Amino acid sequence: MLTDGDCVPLTGQQGFSVTVRTEESVGLPGSEARHAVASAKALIEPKCSFTAPEPEPEETEPDPDPTEPEEEPEPEPEPITGLTCGEEDWTIDPDDPVLPSAVDLFTVRLAGDNE
Repeated sequence: MLTDGDCVPLTGQQGFSVTVRTEESVGLPGSEARHAVASAKALIEPKCSFTAPEPEPEETEPDPDPTEPEEEPEPEPEPITGLTCGEEDWTIDPDDPVLPSAVDLFTVRLAGDNE
């Protein structure tokens, strides 16, 4: 069972710390009131980096007839690029978005006491 602290978010790091205690005693004669206790700390680390694409300079053409301006059509959304998770580059199509799952984005590992 979890002890009084339950599952506690870490301070200064992304992750959690837990302490558990056995419900039954350790089972040795004379130690009926003793219980085993264990603690663990899990760190959540990002696997991904994002590099924003460089904006392309707008090309402006002189208006040959400076009468009424025409409304420009809404530009099609561009695919999102620049997300790299581990060794995999992700391209997200706005029309059919397939997003990375949590396992693609993060690593969770047990940490030692000095971390």
